[in-house]
Parts: sequence; structure tokens; C-alpha cells
Amino acid sequence: MASRHGVLVRFTGFIILISAVGVKACSDPLGMESGDIPDESITASSTHSPGLEPYLGRLNGVAGGGGWVAKYLAIGQWLQVDLGEMKRVMGTIIQGRPSTDQRVTSYKLQYSTDRITWTTYAGSNGSEMVFPGNFDRSTPVPNLLNNPVDARYVRFVVQSWLGTIAMRAEIVGCNTTAVLPPACPHMLGMESGAIPDSSITASSFLDPSHEPYRGRLNGFAGAGAWVPKYNIIGQWFQPSVGRCSGEVPASVVDLREFKIVAQTSLNLGAVTRERWPSC
Repeated sequence: MASRHGVLVRFTGFIILISAVGVKACSDPLGMESGDIPDESITASSTHSPGLEPYLGRLNGVAGGGGWVAKYLAIGQWLQVDLGEMKRVMGTIIQGRPSTDQRVTSYKLQYSTDRITWTTYAGSNGSEMVFPGNFDRSTPVPNLLNNPVDARYVRFVVQSWLGTIAMRAEIVGCNTTAVLPPACPHMLGMESGAIPDSSITASSFLDPSHEPYRGRLNGFAGAGAWVPKYNIIGQWFQPSVGRCSGEVPASVVDLREFKIVAQTSLNLGAVTRERWPSC
């Protein structure tokens, strides 16, 4: 099975990526197909419906609806994988949805060490690389990176599709000596739930499906976001993040509580789903 970056040879239990000059070193599957990457480490920009969640987007997976499917047909929808630790990322493999003609036909690759700052993989000319995707339902399409990257987080950022945005994927690479740099900011708990519901307040909320605690990044509970009752300037959303631990750079303000105060809105009120990066 060929791609413009290499050939995929599949045997039971493992995958080998071969370049034009021979077997490519550092090409171990990093855990999507095997399940070594847990379900909660696979997230997405949106999900179409139950049975099509991000964690179902595993290479050769047939559980549920047979892959991740995005809710919105829009360039920029993404599937994100947390590798759990820093890895040398050598390439990616993607498939379409096995039960129907739905697939991603091109995508960009983004990577990050902290899930806050993202870099889009670029070609030798410095322009962002657009990788070819799938041409049928189940053929794995590999894409090798000419210049491997060290990362903990990897995103497949959709550029084009057929039918709807649907994907199954694997990331290939190996261990690396690179370590996560000591960093501030990092996530304080809006998405993870470490900040409890009772610590998230607001000036008002529309109804019981739009309470302040619904305003968590990538949250889908209730109506999927906080919405205020009143569509006016000055409505606010406030989490209490607790004590900031560790050394705080002089350029960072050390806060326990802070507010987002709406100045403009689109459609109904100020719809908010937030993450709070700090240290």
C-alpha cells in the first residue's frame, strides 16, 4: 500500500513503514490500535453522536459506528491524541469509516508538548504540509515525516473529506530522550474536572442545561456550554482555580479567581466553553 511518503507493510500484530531506502527506523505503532492509549486520551473538536466518539477512531477499529465522526462539516475539525509522554513522532496512518463511504481525504498535522502551544508540521519550503488521506473505506494510508518531531500531543486537522468527516488513525514513532520542558502555563482543571462544578459561577444562566459548570473545554453535557440568561454587555463567567502552586514567572499574574466579562456576542448571549492555562 503506497503513499507519497512510504509503503505500509502489515503483518499480524505489528506495522513496518518502508522508505525508498529501506526499513524506516523508529516506526512502532504508539498505541491507538493496540489500546495502549486509553480512551480518555483521545479527544476531538466535536462528535456527531453516541457511537462515533473520538476514542473509536482507532486504526482498524470496528466498535460502535466504526470510527470517529465529527459533528460539523468544516475545515479545521480535529482528532487529538495524548501519547502520555514525549515521543518521537515519525508518521501517521489513517483510514476511513468501514461501514460507509465517509472519510478524510486530506489533513494537516499539529503537535504540542503542553496542549496549549501548537505547531503545524511544515515542509522543507516552510509551508504547512497537507497530507493525502483516504481513497476508500479501509485501506490504511501512511504518511512519513521527513523531519520527525518530538511531541506528547498530536492532532489530525481535517482539510477535506468525502461524505462526512470520519477517521480511524494510528501514530507511529518511538521513545525519545526529549523531556517535557518545565512550563507555565498548564491546564488547571476546567476540562479535566479538577475544578469542581461548585467553583464555576456566572452572572446568570439561561436554563438548567446551560449552567456555568457546563462551560468546560470540550464538554458535551447538558447543552454543551454556559449561556447567560441576559443578552447584554457585562455578563460574566468566573471559575475559582484555587491556589497557584510553583514558581510563577514575573510576567504572569498570580490569581485565585478571575472573570471573563462579555462585551460582544453572536446569536444568543455569550456562549462559553473554557480552559484555564496557568501555573
